Formats: sequence, structure tokens, C-alpha cells
Amino acid sequence: MKIDRIGDIKPIVSQGRSATSGKTDVPFKDVLDETVKGHKPTEKPVVCSSIQPSLSSMPVSPVVFGRPDIALQRTEDLMGLLSQFRDQLANPAVTLKEIAPLVDEMERNQLHLKGVADSIGKEEGLKPIVDEILVVAAKEILRFRGGEYS
Repeated sequence: MKIDRIGDIKPIVSQGRSATSGKTDVPFKDVLDETVKGHKPTEKPVVCSSIQPSLSSMPVSPVVFGRPDIALQRTEDLMGLLSQFRDQLANPAVTLKEIAPLVDEMERNQLHLKGVADSIGKEEGLKPIVDEILVVAAKEILRFRGGEYS
């Protein structure tokens, strides 16, 4: 590719308003001082004694404390995923790449259940079952991620 006539290109000149509005001889400091003098606050400033965090900066958790029915539902969901995981591992036609999304979902559900499990009292009969399911899920996820099934 030849570039013969590079000198024929004309510079692009802006047709719009300039940023200085025609006052090129006035220093910026003078313009700033004039603007600040002309500005009068409409309200007196409010002094804050303490800063409250906004709701958007607070962590949001899907945990519902003190609700064994939520823990039971999440335990059943994780048990169902573990059952699907077992079935897919037993099927020789299913590849490990096809199982990976299920393991990701198991990990998400495990984290959700772990948050709920912390709120279940030890006096309730559900706590040992939830803890055991969490251990089994963690073990299977680690075994899969560690390459034990390949």
C-alpha cells in the first residue's frame, strides 16, 4: 500500500463554539474568583455528627434467620443436587465438562445453606442433618475440583 499524497490532507478544524467562549485574554483565576463571589448558598450548611452508611453499601445476605422451614427447603435442594451428581457420575455417556455446571450450582446452594445453618439452634433436630449434608457436599465439590473423578 502506497501513501503518496500525505501532504494533501487538510487539518480538521472545529466549526463549533470554542471552549473559552471568546475570552482568551482573561486568566482562569479571575473567572473563578468572579464566579465564586457571585455564588450565594441558598441554605445554610448542615453539620453531621455521625455518618450513617447507605443501604447500598451494606452487605445483602439471602439468609433468613430463625426459619427452620427455609433450612429444610435448602437442605432438600442440596440433597437433590447431590443425587443428580451421583447419577451423572454413574452415567458413562456424561462428560466431566457437562457435570461442571451442576457442581457450580451445588457450591452456590452449599453457601446458601451454610448461611441458614448458622442460624439453626442446636436443640432442633435439623442441625445435625444440615451439617452432614454440608460436609458431604463440600467433600464432593473438592473431589471433583481436585480431579479425583477424571
